[in-house]
Amino acid sequence: MSTPDNNSKKYVIDVGNDVKTVKDLKSHFEKAHGFPSDDQIIVRQNEILYDAIRLDLLGVRVGEMELYRKISPDESVAVKISPELVEGGRLPDLVLSITGGKCVSDLKLMIQKELGVPPSRQYLTSMKIEMKNELPLREYIAEKPPRFFLKVT
Repeated sequence: MSTPDNNSKKYVIDVGNDVKTVKDLKSHFEKAHGFPSDDQIIVRQNEILYDAIRLDLLGVRVGEMELYRKISPDESVAVKISPELVEGGRLPDLVLSITGGKCVSDLKLMIQKELGVPPSRQYLTSMKIEMKNELPLREYIAEKPPRFFLKVT
């Protein structure tokens, strides 16, 4: 497992038979490295691995997962939005200030106010993962400064 940032570290985790789910893996990593489970985002092949997923069903191999640290719900960050048009071309990058506890849908409303693009036409990604409207941004904000990609459909 690696932590993709400027100070990247690679972790080889010897977990034994007691680690069956992603939640177990997060707990094991917390005990071994002091990195709180609730602050971890584990990504594999551009997909966030949620706690209930069984690792044996994934067929995970060494180096296939990346570990990110979430920001706190109260932390305010400036997020950079890089808008692309589906039919080609780009709009200017946009920087918005928002807290990690706000939902993706809140960010989409802010984008609509600035760019005039309705939320239904926005496709946001972070870490190459589609962002779900109902989830808090802290589920996706794991890098500083965070950068989101917007496709206007």
